[in-house]
Amino acid sequence: MKQIISNYRYWVLFALASVMIIGLIAVPNTDVSLSTFTAKLFVSKGVAFAAFLAFCHYYMKWKDEGSISELTDLEEE
Repeated sequence: MKQIISNYRYWVLFALASVMIIGLIAVPNTDVSLSTFTAKLFVSKGVAFAAFLAFCHYYMKWKDEGSISELTDLEEE
């Protein structure tokens, strides 16, 4: 357990997953114009998609390096 807490890679993946989830569930205020609402909606979903791509990139990179073996062991089970 101490290896998981002290490994910064897990914290990076957790932060990216948090940004991804918040970006997906975020909905802008409806008291603004349609164009502003649409822009904020697409920006929040774009941020979520960018976080997803970064998550996948780092997960695959660290999985290939063997740096997150505890997480990949859970994946194999």
